Amino acid sequence: MENRDTARRILGLMKQVGGKLQRKVRVEFPDSGLTFAQLSVLACLKRHGPMRMSDLSARMGLTNSTTSVMVDRLVKSGLVSRTHGEYDRRVVFVALSESSENLARDIESRIEELMLELFGKASTEDLHQVIQGLEKLSSILDED
Repeated sequence: MENRDTARRILGLMKQVGGKLQRKVRVEFPDSGLTFAQLSVLACLKRHGPMRMSDLSARMGLTNSTTSVMVDRLVKSGLVSRTHGEYDRRVVFVALSESSENLARDIESRIEELMLELFGKASTEDLHQVIQGLEKLSSILDED
């Protein structure tokens, strides 16, 4: 019974934290018309450069189908391009479009500033505990 309650508490906290982060980021980009996840894709492509769709999915922690739907919307908006591999047409590469380079740079910079501001309110010890907890959670989720 205790494990079930603990699991519910962890899931609830994850949703709560995720929702709060999304709201804070949306305040930073009110006119973009982009979701938190779409902004995250643009920031990821800016940080890591063009990549295979499967690699983008892995970096984002999403399924290929979820990432594909998100990328479809960004392609329609002209913010990313999607190309097929030269030797294997099944491989799909995703990259920022020329028009979105500046937007992606701004997104990455502003999100980093926001995180620095938010985490600047916490003590070093608290931040280390958060990091340890998140690393442990990530490790648990990796176990099959």
